[in-house]
Amino acid sequence: MREIEQDDMLIEDLLDEALEGYEGVVPAEIITAIRAQIGDTLAATEAGKRLLRQVRPDPVVARSADLELPAGTTARTDSAGVAGIQRGKKS
Repeated sequence: MREIEQDDMLIEDLLDEALEGYEGVVPAEIITAIRAQIGDTLAATEAGKRLLRQVRPDPVVARSADLELPAGTTARTDSAGVAGIQRGKKS
């Protein structure tokens, strides 16, 4: 999925959450206008894009055969299952 499509889905989810309590209280055409304004601001401005990056879930890499570890390092996994790099001991 492309980043723009992911952002569009994230914007829709954020707007749904933010405006859910206003349905039935605020006229539908006003909610539609608010959604359009906030959605456009999040998608089109640098400040909006920065906010989206902050709330976007961190990427998860399941596997990467393209990466090589630097010489003197080994892959490790800690007790929580987090992968990292173990550097060789200096003499």
